[in-house]
Amino acid sequence: MRVVQFILPLVLAAFLSSSVLAADKEVKVKGTLAEKAADAKAGVVAVLVERAPKAEPPQTKKYDLVATGDVATKLTTLATAKARVEVTGVETDNTIKVTDVNAEDSKKDPQLWDGKETVAKYAQRAGLKATETMELGDGVKLELALIPAGKFLMGSPANEEGRSGNEGPQHEVTISQPFYMGKYEVTTEQYVQIRSGNSNNSRNDTGPAARINWHECLDFCNKLSARAGKTVRLPTEAEWEYACRAGTQTRFYTGDRDEDLARAGWYGADKAIGNSGMGTHPVGEKLANAFGLYDMHGNAWEWCNDWYSGNYYAESPKVDPQGPALGAPDMRVLRGGSFYHPPVECRSALRFAGNPGEGRHFYGVVGFRVVVVLSSRTP
Repeated sequence: MRVVQFILPLVLAAFLSSSVLAADKEVKVKGTLAEKAADAKAGVVAVLVERAPKAEPPQTKKYDLVATGDVATKLTTLATAKARVEVTGVETDNTIKVTDVNAEDSKKDPQLWDGKETVAKYAQRAGLKATETMELGDGVKLELALIPAGKFLMGSPANEEGRSGNEGPQHEVTISQPFYMGKYEVTTEQYVQIRSGNSNNSRNDTGPAARINWHECLDFCNKLSARAGKTVRLPTEAEWEYACRAGTQTRFYTGDRDEDLARAGWYGADKAIGNSGMGTHPVGEKLANAFGLYDMHGNAWEWCNDWYSGNYYAESPKVDPQGPALGAPDMRVLRGGSFYHPPVECRSALRFAGNPGEGRHFYGVVGFRVVVVLSSRTP
């Protein structure tokens, strides 16, 4: 095999000079290349035929190359249409290896959020709704916000005030698929509509369903999934922090100072250090982040799907981390802080853990918010 790297027009010229390519053979392509050719009106039915099983970009794929008519003109036109095919190798069995850097399906694998455009613009580009609403019955609704696919720095820098060792090393993480997340923590009203349980709030309370253990959250998600015909689950820890930060790198999504937290959440039972007055508050009363999420800081702790490990960041995958296979000692991740805790324990990067069979930890209360996935992929 002769392995070289070409831009598309050059490698095409090499192939066209080969005696194995007859002028009356058909040229074919799959996926986004075909779409690019059609958009450019290049008059090419297709250019490449995929031979190997599908792989997500930018992994190498193997294609047969065949030709028809004035192939040089047609393929050059396709190249100028910016089909973005990088040829990485040539083989003696009349095949080439290429890397397709285009998404094969823009709705399933859209471009990542750039951190600048609004969610509404991203949603339009991805062909998705910026918000969704789930009807729970009896007029009770659960509102969802679209969280774009994107990259972020997970954890905290070494110089962040109040930093704990389990927040490092800070590392880049890619959330490869967009998803929907509850705008608010699940309220008592919503919780009992799907599952009667041990919430400490009244039937009509619009505050977070509190003192809910991890297993009860899972049961709620499973019941809602069955009712809605969609996959509803808890967020992964990476999804939670990405959604909380919403493009920010500060201690809170409202800023770096302790006093900045007051605009985003309820915290600190002592009036000298907080604003909660020793209790939870109705959801949505504070400032939302750029993704349209409320109460990501304070009010009630929020369960994540992951097992907890204090040193997980040292070995965490760079794309869609799902957490360790098992926590030690059998603890699940908690995020966000609560009404009881000071600012340092309500930061975006703050990691806590709790026994999944208990709903009250660190003198606060534990609730949750849901994620609704756009495909069959689950943690």
